[in-house]
Amino acid sequence: LTTLKITAAIALMPNPRKVKESAPDFLIVSRKNGFELGAGWDRKSKSTGEEYISVSLSAPEFGTIYGNVAPAPGDDMNKKVIIWNPASSFIETASADMARLWLGRFFPLVDEVAL
Repeated sequence: LTTLKITAAIALMPNPRKVKESAPDFLIVSRKNGFELGAGWDRKSKSTGEEYISVSLSAPEFGTIYGNVAPAPGDDMNKKVIIWNPASSFIETASADMARLWLGRFFPLVDEVAL
């Protein structure tokens, strides 16, 4: 995870404790200390049918971030980025140009870990 103030190695891994359909499909953990920072859910786009992972990350340093996992630029298919989805109130109050700028911000994941 890289922001203006934070650089932390994180991993997206399958949730070994999933027992309910509503439970997250993935956990996002710190690679440094194993702390759980967030979760992810398998989703399917209603308009295109494309599958993706929707995530929520939380920490005191940055609050809560909602986003979607996407392949990172380059050839390494194990590298992913999280594309931030700002709150709708932000988009409604920001100019169209500013909203496009913020929608394009990426939060890199170190890699995806299979259990």
